[in-house]
Amino acid sequence: QHIRNQKQDEIPHLYAYSQLLLAINGHEGLYATCGTPEKFWAKWKEEQIPEAEFVRLKNHTLRDEQLNALFNHRPAKDKTDYQSLISAGELTVTDQDRLIVSLLRPERLLDMTRLFTLFDKKAGKIVARYQQVFGIKALIERINTFDDTGARQGGVIWHTTGSGKSFTMVFLSKALIWLEELAKCRVIIVTDRVDLEDQLSRTFASGGVLTDRDKKDAMATTGKRLAEQIGQGNERVIFSIINKFGSAIKHKDCYNDSPNIIVLVDEGHRSQNGENNIRMQQTLPKAAFIAFTGTPLLKDDKTENKFGKIIHSYTMQQAVEDKTVTPLLYEERIPELNVNDKAIDAWFDRSTSKLSDKQKTDLKRKFSQKGQIYQTADRIMLIAYDIADHFQNFKHQGLKGQLACDSKASAIRYKEALDKIGTVTSVVAMSAPDTREGHDVVDQESKDIVQNWWKANVDKMDEKAYTKAIIEDFG
Repeated sequence: QHIRNQKQDEIPHLYAYSQLLLAINGHEGLYATCGTPEKFWAKWKEEQIPEAEFVRLKNHTLRDEQLNALFNHRPAKDKTDYQSLISAGELTVTDQDRLIVSLLRPERLLDMTRLFTLFDKKAGKIVARYQQVFGIKALIERINTFDDTGARQGGVIWHTTGSGKSFTMVFLSKALIWLEELAKCRVIIVTDRVDLEDQLSRTFASGGVLTDRDKKDAMATTGKRLAEQIGQGNERVIFSIINKFGSAIKHKDCYNDSPNIIVLVDEGHRSQNGENNIRMQQTLPKAAFIAFTGTPLLKDDKTENKFGKIIHSYTMQQAVEDKTVTPLLYEERIPELNVNDKAIDAWFDRSTSKLSDKQKTDLKRKFSQKGQIYQTADRIMLIAYDIADHFQNFKHQGLKGQLACDSKASAIRYKEALDKIGTVTSVVAMSAPDTREGHDVVDQESKDIVQNWWKANVDKMDEKAYTKAIIEDFG
């Protein structure tokens, strides 16, 4: 009903100033904001109010004036029924009760409207999920503490992939603007990839934390520029690749011992090691370093050792229970890697058992030469056949899959292998290669494969057009 009423031909003006919408049915409840699609209406799971408080409030005896205020405009039977329920024993707390008490308490409602609602240029109005709210609250409490040297305390926000870490950073930056005790703080967002830096800066600008002009000023385009921003700048938000600290530290300006700097390290599990991380912490000795990661951390993980304790966690299991991510079902499939001619024939017969004789003949013809037969024994071709065979069980169901590869060259080789088999279609999604492509491998062939494939498939239509086309095809 909320979604219907917001449409242009209904009563959209009623929702112009609405920040928080609740949908309840007597037992359950969901919350969202204006324009939120149905699939994104969410449950609220309280982390600060104990269950005993919900029970106490649900069974609290109301004074006569409170009863009159509630029931004077209702049929007399409603009041009688309520009093009968109360006198019969303890009432059971419902999800609706928890939602109303959690979100409509005056102080929480003000927090939700002031700190946890964004106006995004693309997505529209966005209200934070419960893990973002409690993650930010825990984070604010943490960075308001100092160690013996006067440095702000940091730590790790461990929120599983797909839970909205980018918006969590935006909500934090918004809180720094509104909260008096943190109003003087500056934020440095550090990533380990250019595409992540671009994505985060767009999210910040779209969410209203940065203007288009601020976004340009915020980018640390060179090590020298980063050094100037750290030592002499007054930008409220700075974006930098962690590698730039290596060259920035060579400049005399690259030092700031103010505790009013908060460093947000995206995908912190990848960025915590090496000289650049050491330089970053030497450059900003009293800053609060906050690592954001969605990767499960082991007990002795270096991320926690480098940045401090886990401040807040939102696990994959919680995300699956909340239906914000799809559960991953693992089926172990180990292709035969050590094969001989007889094994190849047996494997070929098994893998093509569902094909007609003509299809088998056509497929064998593709690999009629001895060299090609032996090429099928390598790992990529075996796995490609296994994937193709697996998808034969799901024909005409519209199902799709993703294959994560160890390199761009491997992705292209899998694409070529699947094309040779011919029973499934595939596309390659990857970022553009540059002059450094292939430095993580020793063979020139891998480098050439990537460069040549890019020229043949992407250069002729440009990267954005290619990416858009394959995403539309995949969807």
